[in-house]
Amino acid sequence: MPAIKLETSEKLDDCIKQNIARKALSICAKALGKPVAVVENIVIVGLTIAFSGACAQPSALVNIAQIGEYVEELRQSLKQSFFTWLAQHGTQVKRTYLHFAGKTRDKWGWILIQDECQGT
Repeated sequence: MPAIKLETSEKLDDCIKQNIARKALSICAKALGKPVAVVENIVIVGLTIAFSGACAQPSALVNIAQIGEYVEELRQSLKQSFFTWLAQHGTQVKRTYLHFAGKTRDKWGWILIQDECQGT
């Protein structure tokens, strides 16, 4: 149900992208109290991002969407976790935005596919 989309200007190899995806899942699942199995993450790297008119330094945008609203404590927890983690990888907090999207259940869709072997 929760989904994270992390977009960065950094060019990263596949191994690092996978590590980033796993870490972002872990941060989000822990903060939202959700199992990792229901959190989706998209990592897009190597983008051209102009932040404050400059393109040379690493920048990032993290979109976090879930069913429900974000109380201040949750926003602060997610900001602290993501900013600390991104800073460890060279992306400055002042060049990163987090976007919180709270959706109502009617604006969110997914399909739960049952194992065809169940009950046979």
